[in-house]
Amino acid sequence: MTECQLHPFERNRYFYGKLLTVRDFETEQRYYMEKDRLINRLIHGIGIACGLEVKEPRLESDGKLTVELAKGAALDCCGNEIIVSRTGRVNTNGNYKDGLNYIYIKYAECEREPVPCLANSSACEETCSGNRIQECFEILVSSESPAADPEPAEGDVINWEPGDDLVRPYLTGQDLKVLLVVLNIDGNTVSVDDTETKKFRDIVYHNPLLHYLFTCLKKSLDSHLSDTDNPHDTSAAQVGALVSIDGVSNPGGNVDLAGDNGITINSDNNTNVIRIGETHSGATGNPHNTQHAQTSPAPIDPASDDSARNKHVSNADGKRWNSALAGIQVDGGTVLQNPGGAVNLVAGENVDLVPDATGKSVTINASGSAPAPSARTGRVTIETNEKGQGSAIVDSGFDNNQFFVHVGVVYKGFVEYGPSIEFAGHVLNPIVRVYDETSLPVIEQPTIGPTRGPLTEASAGQFVIMINAPEIGAQSIPVCWFAVPAMGHVLPTIKPTVEPTLWPTIEPTLRPTVEPTLRPTIEPTLQPTVGPTLRPTVEPTLQPTVEPTLRPTVEPTIMPTGRPVIERALTEISGISDDYNSQLKANGISNVKELAGTEPSKIAVILGISEVKAMAFVDEARRLLGQ
Repeated sequence: MTECQLHPFERNRYFYGKLLTVRDFETEQRYYMEKDRLINRLIHGIGIACGLEVKEPRLESDGKLTVELAKGAALDCCGNEIIVSRTGRVNTNGNYKDGLNYIYIKYAECEREPVPCLANSSACEETCSGNRIQECFEILVSSESPAADPEPAEGDVINWEPGDDLVRPYLTGQDLKVLLVVLNIDGNTVSVDDTETKKFRDIVYHNPLLHYLFTCLKKSLDSHLSDTDNPHDTSAAQVGALVSIDGVSNPGGNVDLAGDNGITINSDNNTNVIRIGETHSGATGNPHNTQHAQTSPAPIDPASDDSARNKHVSNADGKRWNSALAGIQVDGGTVLQNPGGAVNLVAGENVDLVPDATGKSVTINASGSAPAPSARTGRVTIETNEKGQGSAIVDSGFDNNQFFVHVGVVYKGFVEYGPSIEFAGHVLNPIVRVYDETSLPVIEQPTIGPTRGPLTEASAGQFVIMINAPEIGAQSIPVCWFAVPAMGHVLPTIKPTVEPTLWPTIEPTLRPTVEPTLRPTIEPTLQPTVGPTLRPTVEPTLQPTVEPTLRPTVEPTIMPTGRPVIERALTEISGISDDYNSQLKANGISNVKELAGTEPSKIAVILGISEVKAMAFVDEARRLLGQ
């Protein structure tokens, strides 16, 4: 390699059916070789890496100059690695003369193992070509000296920003040879000139060598820094040291400061501070024996509000005056003032004031409500039967039912939360029921089985996680949960008035909603018959009045004169928000039955969701209808 400039790298791109030629293989080799050479010349530098000492130079009988060269390695300015594998005597190429002569080593390539070329154009001729390229070297001799590295002259300021000729040697066009030694030839006598050799012989400063040099430098600096006997013979005038104070000097000693006539001197050797103070300003009792008449005071006028300080008062009045409270500040701003009076502190809501007359302080404490409980979390495994039904009772750690529960399913290394959760290729819709002993009456036998799974009883502070997915069969489903305490005001629980003869049977999945303005009164003659999932029996004495806050999500249709028809609202489906409900109704889908009969692809287009999520909505609608 003879070209040391920077250029972009190029490598082969392989593909099936590519025809590889000599050019392609050469490109493959050149790519890696030039990368190594770039690192060598930009990172490591130029010079001798190890070995390559020159000894016993002499002129042979045939006039050839030979030297004894030790094995070693060097890097030239193009990053070529020059390797001498063994020690021995080598010949030099070039012209020499009496005086100083410079011996160089240069990178070279030699072809080896000639083999016939099978692609010869003439069958009658046999052409051979080298089968291998060996990286070798040659030794050159020249009477021209190499350019020496610039060095700052004594007293010159060091240039910390050298130009490209020093920090970027690949742009300087240097010769592809490395100096080994400088010889002095005088007739037939040849000797090594060590002084000139050290001047021009470059060394590659690899990491071990740099570590050794820095270690030596540190030892030298440590030795110098520990020398406290003025190793530079620095004088007081050179450093501007204090010679005397007001003509008082004590070479090699101290000049003491002494206090007198109310002046105090306090020194602190730990903080290197000398404090000069006075005691006169703190003296009381008229230390100058000043008489009242000598001050020419003006009489006090109680009716005047002038601020001129030209009157004398008693010590007691002055003390009360100086210690009077001027006002109360909040964040640096005065908010309360009552000159001549007191400021009264009043305890507000959830605040206690504890005055301490002895300590002259008032302690303000927070009181009232206890701190809000923190959220709870846990993990359970729900075992489903062959019908895909399973449940688990979980203790939230709270002592009431004022909390929310979110559940997620662990699957493939993730925990997925939401109303519809993917598990084993199917969509689960876990149901959480928080026990509330003040809610509906106990249900003896659920009439709707497959849609929600078996009902599990719990106690206060507990909740039930239920899974009903017939398509998954028997599974062990790891479920993560976290319960968050409810904050704010809780609306009172509405308890319907039920006569002792009323015993309705209600499926847990049926959540009828009464419109806020609906207040139906069922007369004794009403005998409604609800479908197979709702079988209420109403005695003639029943007069229930349902408030609008009882079940605000389902709109029942009440037909007092015939068979009532209950249409399940779309919001009964987990994940269908008010926005989704409005979009579906705008497209002619107004209840659960119509949703169950619609293709999932159409639902996905209407709501702008994935078809998988739309399929989950349709499946849950069909389960609610028992399909």
